[in-house]
Amino acid sequence: MKNKKQKILILSFSAVISLCALLITIFCVQNNIPLLFDFSEKIIAKGSKAWLGILIIAPTIFAILHFAIKNDLAEFVFKILFLISVYEIMLTFIYLLFGTRFDVGQLPDIPLTCFIFIPLSVAIIAVGAKLKSAPFKSKLAVQFKCTKETEFIWKQTHFFASRVYLFAGLILIICSSIFSMFYLCYIMLIIFLTTIIICNIIIYHYSKSIYKKYISLKTKHDKLNNKTNSPSK
Repeated sequence: MKNKKQKILILSFSAVISLCALLITIFCVQNNIPLLFDFSEKIIAKGSKAWLGILIIAPTIFAILHFAIKNDLAEFVFKILFLISVYEIMLTFIYLLFGTRFDVGQLPDIPLTCFIFIPLSVAIIAVGAKLKSAPFKSKLAVQFKCTKETEFIWKQTHFFASRVYLFAGLILIICSSIFSMFYLCYIMLIIFLTTIIICNIIIYHYSKSIYKKYISLKTKHDKLNNKTNSPSK
C-alpha cells in the first residue's frame, strides 16, 4: 500500500511538473529555440518550441512506467530516469530563459557538459553519502523488495550502495571536467546514463545475493532447530 501511494505521488508530481513546463513553454519561451548541438556544443539547428513537448512529457512517461511495471529493478530504474528527466527540464528552461546567446551560438562561458553534469555528479555523491544512514524501509532509499526483507539486508545493501554511488559520482565529476574542456556534451550524456544504469544493476544483484545467503542460512538454521526440538525415538 505504501509503495502504491509513493507511485501515485510520483505520478501526480510528474503531472504538475509537465503542466508547469507546458505553461512556461507557451507563455515565456520564444518560438525559435536551439534543437541540435554539434560535438563542440555549438547550435547547428533551430526550430519550433513545439519540440519541447518531447521533454515536457518525459517525466510523466517515466512515472507511468514506474507505476505500471511490477519488476523491482525496472521500477527503480524508471524512478531514477524520472528524477533525471525532471532535472533536465529544470536545466533546459534555465538555459532557454536566461542563458541562451544566439549570436554566439552556445551557452556563454559555461560548457553544457559542465552546466549539466557536474551538478548531477555532485548530487550523486550527496545521495551516496546519505544512503549509508538511510532508516530501515525509508521511502528515500533503495526500494528493492529483497532489500526490505530484513534490517540486516537493508543495512548491507545501503552500505554497499553508498560506496558505489560515491565512487560513481567521483568518476563522473572527473569525466565531466575532462569532456567540458572539449565541449563533448553528447558523449558525457551517454557515459552518465550508462553509469547510473550499471550502478543500479550492480546494487540490485548485490542486494539479491545477500538476500539469497540470508534465506539459505535461515533455512539451515530452521532445519537445525527442528532436528534439535524433535523428540528422540
